[in-house]
Amino acid sequence: MRRGLATMAACCFLIGMLTACTHRDGFAVTAKVMKVMPGGKDGYTAEIQDADGKTYHAVISRVNMAVAGIYRELKVGEEALFFGDSTQLENGISIRVLKLH
Repeated sequence: MRRGLATMAACCFLIGMLTACTHRDGFAVTAKVMKVMPGGKDGYTAEIQDADGKTYHAVISRVNMAVAGIYRELKVGEEALFFGDSTQLENGISIRVLKLH
C-alpha cells in the first residue's frame, strides 16, 4: 500500500544542487526491512522495500514516536506498515516515520 506520491510533484523545491519534494499530509507504505543502518541513541535508518520492489529510507526515531509510545527496533526481514512524512530526494524517498504497524 502506498499513498501520497501523486501530490509530491506539486511541492518540489531546490536545495543547493538537490531537488527535494516533501509530502506532509501522511505517507504510508507496507514494506519489508532490507537493511538496518545503526544510528545514534535516538534511533536509526532502515532501508525498506515494498511489494513492487521500490526502495525507501525510513528514519525511525524515539523522539518522533514517543507520543504514540510505539518505538521499536526492526530487524532485517520484518514487514511493517510505515506511516509518516515523506521527502522525495534525487536518490529516493525518505520517510520520517511517525507510526509503525
